[in-house]
Amino acid sequence: MRLIFAAALAASIVLAGEVAAQDADIEDADALIAELDATLPMLARAAGQPTPPSMGPIFRPLFTAALRKRPEAPEGSLIIGFDLNANPNERAELMADVAACAALRPDATVLRFSRFVEGDVEGHECVLTGPADADDGGWTLLAETVTNGPGGRLNARFAAAAVAESGVVADAHRMIELNFVDLLIVGDRIVAEARRAFMGPPPVPAEATDAELEEVREVVSDLERQFAELGPRVGIDLAPLPEGYLNQAVAVALPRPLAGDDHDWGASFDFEVDIERSPAATTDAPHLCRQQRPEPAIGYETLRLGGYVGHHCLFELEHDGVVGLWSRIVMENGEDRITVIQGVSLAMDGDPPERFTYLRGRRAEATALFLALAANTVASKEATDGR
Repeated sequence: MRLIFAAALAASIVLAGEVAAQDADIEDADALIAELDATLPMLARAAGQPTPPSMGPIFRPLFTAALRKRPEAPEGSLIIGFDLNANPNERAELMADVAACAALRPDATVLRFSRFVEGDVEGHECVLTGPADADDGGWTLLAETVTNGPGGRLNARFAAAAVAESGVVADAHRMIELNFVDLLIVGDRIVAEARRAFMGPPPVPAEATDAELEEVREVVSDLERQFAELGPRVGIDLAPLPEGYLNQAVAVALPRPLAGDDHDWGASFDFEVDIERSPAATTDAPHLCRQQRPEPAIGYETLRLGGYVGHHCLFELEHDGVVGLWSRIVMENGEDRITVIQGVSLAMDGDPPERFTYLRGRRAEATALFLALAANTVASKEATDGR
């Protein structure tokens, strides 16, 4: 049975109480692009934004990669679809934490969850995978992103469903797994283009001053010193910090978008690593986040780093006027467990809500920083064990 290139698209825009909707079964990537080119301008017109260009150059290679039949994949069909729904006059209720994401499909596994703030836009992302609803031996991947901004709310859902010719659920799961990264890239890009069409392009941050850069370099220098002292303490030969680490740290620590305002601020990074023998696998459930801290987890994702698998929980904290992001990454390989705990703290004058707004806007950069250090630790442990 050949792989079926297919997708279903439903787009609806609510404006002044009137709903316009389109539904289509798409036969190939070109037809899907044509549907996007018809839908995104609808979002733009509803919000008074400029008409976006054709999506062909962007999405043709993305859809081709996401839907291609890999040689090692079981025979069957793979279908992708998405739904875009916007209302300039509403604000959506956002998920509070990863537990709300898990409740969306109790029989599925949460792969990724985040609450985000980017300037005056806030929202959540929830990505799950699990058996198909229908009793057909299928497997699904579902991503939901809900965004609120000055121009209203945008709901975007992306889904992929696989059915193996064998009728075996494990084969369908394998089909999704093999194309997983490419499928998520497509989903993320659809959300990004829908947001751009409905809410306009993201604001460009101001340039950092020399004084700001120098202050951040002092923070990073202290972090590099801590990292150099870590290896002997945990018994591994730690590789140097990843290339680009300074740039990630600068992106987190600089007071954006508050640069240019008269704010006194200070940022700091902290981390600790623990390595222990542990054959038990305990890293595959979002409820582990709730066991680690009483605060809601604003971020969760499953991870695979080298030969280790695990999870990442991200929390938002406040204590004595200082706000922070606290990260706990747990990775296991059946023999060892590596726990990497990291935090970035921000002290700034002004009201706590203002400090949290800034910190939430740096969540993506902070997460990249946390994952880079954890990946470096795992790679160093594997290199040490291999000697």
